[in-house]
Amino acid sequence: MGTFEGYVGIRLWDGQLVDDVVFSLLFVLFMCFALVFRTNYRLFLKMMRDVKRFIDLMVRYKYNVLQLHLTDDQGWRIEIKKYPQLTKVGAFRDEKGGDQGPDNGFYTQEQLKDIIDYAAERHVEIIPELDIPGHTAAVLAVFPEMLCQRPDTVEVKIGKTTDVMMCASNECGYEIYRDILTEVAALFPSPSIHLGGDEAVIEKNWEKCSSCQTLKEKLGYQKSSDLMNHFFGKILTTVRELKKEPILWCELNNLWMPADSYLFNYPKDVTLVSWRAGLTPLCHELTQRSGNPLIMAPGEYAYLDYPQYKGDLPEYNNWGMPITTLEKTYEFDPAYGGKFGEKHIKGVLGTLWSEAIKDFNRVTYMAYPRGLALAEAAWTQMEHRTWDSFKQRICPNLYQMMKDGISFRVPFEIFSSYVCN
Repeated sequence: MGTFEGYVGIRLWDGQLVDDVVFSLLFVLFMCFALVFRTNYRLFLKMMRDVKRFIDLMVRYKYNVLQLHLTDDQGWRIEIKKYPQLTKVGAFRDEKGGDQGPDNGFYTQEQLKDIIDYAAERHVEIIPELDIPGHTAAVLAVFPEMLCQRPDTVEVKIGKTTDVMMCASNECGYEIYRDILTEVAALFPSPSIHLGGDEAVIEKNWEKCSSCQTLKEKLGYQKSSDLMNHFFGKILTTVRELKKEPILWCELNNLWMPADSYLFNYPKDVTLVSWRAGLTPLCHELTQRSGNPLIMAPGEYAYLDYPQYKGDLPEYNNWGMPITTLEKTYEFDPAYGGKFGEKHIKGVLGTLWSEAIKDFNRVTYMAYPRGLALAEAAWTQMEHRTWDSFKQRICPNLYQMMKDGISFRVPFEIFSSYVCN
């Protein structure tokens, strides 16, 4: 595939193609890409080629930021030179697979720099994400001293143990993450670092940890979730000292409606990402009221790992994901009618979580053609969008992907009423 020559852009409205420079001034559009790659030399070459190919495809459709979700319960995927055990232990969850197993491996800092440079040449920013204080089984398997002291504490096993968290009262954890963040900040030129903050199972950890409860009483907090203020207060101090801007997933005081407030007091310099299905309108209102910048990633529209059609389910590890069709993604209005304003909305995020994705062909199959619909939803005002027009214009884009050998899901359901010429 040619990197830029002859690439096909998505028209914002009939008859008009938008210039690259104009796009760069309008929105920031994120694609979260969290593949786990193998590390032997032959597969290393393929890994790097696949990531760069994905970036090339992003550029074609005006995606200009790639967010790499580098740490989670399933593995630690970035080399930290001060703590080599993070990848020696934390990057391997399949004991039988060795360094060639599809569930094992990590990016060296040299590999990441290569990706960062390649993306920068194409005006794509790479943002790292290190998810804390939950989604931390991989790091806690390496540093069990950072765990909460719960009555039911069990051995942490990467890829199997979930619902564990860093202890809010343990200074060791903050010191280790200061070192980690220092290396990450030096490696990534992006002004932003994403710190997760989602799905913290507080009731199973901080609520049951005697040290956390003592800290809660000392600080005068009413709820254990208030400890998030203390936890991120310390983490964000480090991030600011490193001259970086923090991003967090937006969590509210309930997992679904009814909810009426943030989970904790997000500082105004934190950009929040709305992601929970059904809660985005409230996140939109709260961020507008509090002054937090907002990135739109509602699960019902923008989660590209969800099945695209009835029966088109992941081959394995399917947890009952809801269906998000191509047309549903196209219906997405990032401003939600503009009821709570638009000025604080920084952009749109499409997420592609890889628990149920084994190879690169499946990555592009899940990302496209919904990635086309999401790009147009992000860049085009609702009054300039029509589903019929999009269906007509999708054909040459799909033909180009076929010529380039890109795997994608053929949207048979829309071709029953429209035939590509």
